[in-house]
Amino acid sequence: MRIADKTEAARTRAGNEERLIRDFVSARDPALFEELMRAHLPWLRRLLFSVFHGAREDMEDAEQEILIGMYADVGLFRFESTFKTFFYRYARNKAIDLLRKSVRRKRKEAALMRDNASVGGSPEEEYVKREQREDVASRLLSLTAEEREILLMKDVEGFSIEEIVSLTGRKEGTIKSILHRTREKLFNMLEERR
Repeated sequence: MRIADKTEAARTRAGNEERLIRDFVSARDPALFEELMRAHLPWLRRLLFSVFHGAREDMEDAEQEILIGMYADVGLFRFESTFKTFFYRYARNKAIDLLRKSVRRKRKEAALMRDNASVGGSPEEEYVKREQREDVASRLLSLTAEEREILLMKDVEGFSIEEIVSLTGRKEGTIKSILHRTREKLFNMLEERR
């Protein structure tokens, strides 16, 4: 195949892909999305293999998250680059975010396992601990959804204030204020219980 023929074939593919994107954005037909993704799945899986070091379950979860996200966000593509470039950047950023969350979760799970293994108290102590955990959980549920979300993002998930600002769209001062009030409110609820 001559270079001119290869260039023309690439233009045809790009034109078909552009039409497919526009059709999908206007109709939101899952079959069109599936057709659009078909050509991109091989490199997406290679990317995920690289990011997750071949951990099959993590790769499968990430692929599903990325495809769901792209289904919702494909309308953000502005045709200023190739769709592959846009999708690659999107998939890479999402995969790295998912990897970070996975690493944080695994560290917390490992820490909990160490803590549980080293404590190993009597049945009475275990009962008291379980009661305390359930009490904290019920107090958390009594918070507003916004209070609970911000508290869990910061204190459980380990997000920085800047990350929470980015995720929620709220101002830094508002996040800090909500976080302070929520911690104080939760502390007072737990103190009343004693």
